[in-house]
Amino acid sequence: MIRMLGLGIIAFALLVEGWLPSSAIGKWTVGKPYDAGQPVGLDAKQEGAIIGLVIKVSPSQITVCGKDVPIKSVEVDHLTSSDFLAKYRFTPNLIGFGDDPLVEISINKLHSTKACGEFADPGTDLLISKNHAVVEVANDYFELKK
Repeated sequence: MIRMLGLGIIAFALLVEGWLPSSAIGKWTVGKPYDAGQPVGLDAKQEGAIIGLVIKVSPSQITVCGKDVPIKSVEVDHLTSSDFLAKYRFTPNLIGFGDDPLVEISINKLHSTKACGEFADPGTDLLISKNHAVVEVANDYFELKK
């Protein structure tokens, strides 16, 4: 009986760890990048390839650059404006967020397939509040539109 309870707790913990918030699910189109005053890892040609890109996120996979990438891990962190500033070294208003708490979602952190070539899969690093969404690619931040 105790063994069954222990296995149940472990199974629940694994489900919670791999939980993808419903706010991330959907079809997203990548908009123009923000100028956050940070060093950018993409050149103009790479930014151009990201702008207009369609990212489809389902509970089990991300579809990007014509490839289906299975979701193997999900990390979710809830951030206040102060938490964001401490972590990213700039204020969230520079990338379109207000004072509302936001959710940072990291998908496949250690399992990138580089579906879009030389840079990590767009759509695997998301920042979402109730009225705004941003994707981070190589330290460049782009608005997302559903």
